[in-house]
Parts: sequence; structure tokens; C-alpha cells
Amino acid sequence: MLNCGYGQTDFRIDAISFTDVMNDYGVSSGEFAMEEKVFENFKRIAEHVGVEYEAEKYYFDSTLMVVNVDTIQKA
Repeated sequence: MLNCGYGQTDFRIDAISFTDVMNDYGVSSGEFAMEEKVFENFKRIAEHVGVEYEAEKYYFDSTLMVVNVDTIQKA
């Protein structure tokens, strides 16, 4: 995340599970950054459990996806 306007202490990268994402929903306001490979896994699981979302490439780093969780249908 070079040249993104933030210092190294302003963000962190963690290994998380789908459950971690859903448990953090309120804190993050439903917005998450994911590497493309992680996003592919997220899409598969989200479809299976009924989570709706919108996603777009992060404009500072096109290798990251910004995912906004919209609704949880049956999770």
C-alpha cells in the first residue's frame, strides 16, 4: 500500500475467516478490503450463505477489492 496517503501504523493486514468478516460487520460499517484471491473465496461463501455485497477495485491499488456488505439474507 505504497503512496496511499496513510502511514504504516494507520492500517494492518490480518488473516481472517468469513465468520470474522460477518462478526466485524458493525465495526467496519460493512466495508472491507480484500486481495483478489480472498475475494474469490468470499464470493463463493457469500453466495452459499445468502450475503449480498457490492465490490470494486481499490483505486490506489488495483490488486485489492473493496467489498461493501449490503444485506445478510440467511446467514
